[in-house]
Amino acid sequence: MLAALLTLGLTQSCDDAGCTLYNSTNCQLTFYGESGNVVALRQYLTVTAVGANQVILNKGMGYTDIKLQLSYTNDVDTLLYEHWTTTTTTETVPDDEGNETTTEVQEDTPHVVDTLFIRKTNTPHFESPDCGTAVFHDIEDVWYRNDSRYPDDGLFDMIYINHAQVYYNSSDNLRLFIKQ
Repeated sequence: MLAALLTLGLTQSCDDAGCTLYNSTNCQLTFYGESGNVVALRQYLTVTAVGANQVILNKGMGYTDIKLQLSYTNDVDTLLYEHWTTTTTTETVPDDEGNETTTEVQEDTPHVVDTLFIRKTNTPHFESPDCGTAVFHDIEDVWYRNDSRYPDDGLFDMIYINHAQVYYNSSDNLRLFIKQ
């Protein structure tokens, strides 16, 4: 009987903590095409957080959005977007019997780097001593720069803030229009 009461008390105290399941906030960046519809990436994309040397996405393709964990202390986060072009060439080579066979060769070429800047305020959020402290963000400005030798090759066409507040379960914070 005593064991049952202790077990009930322990489980009850854990349920009363009121902590969220995931104590982190993520900024959602959604990709849009020139027509204004959500689109999936048709080329490989690697996203790296500058200063933290953290790869957020490594050679991802087919994504319609990505979740970015923003820094807790920086006023401006800098993210590198490196994208690859996949070129397919056809080679005709003779086989062992002298017949010609045609094969396709695909090569991924990294050639463009766009840099995304997110200026924000960081607000620590404390719920209770049982829960860790989260950091909420308010996005104030966002801009990008094409660092390619060929400016027309950049991935970004336009970006804007859709929902500036980044809290738990944030969605569609930034809308990134990509060139297609």
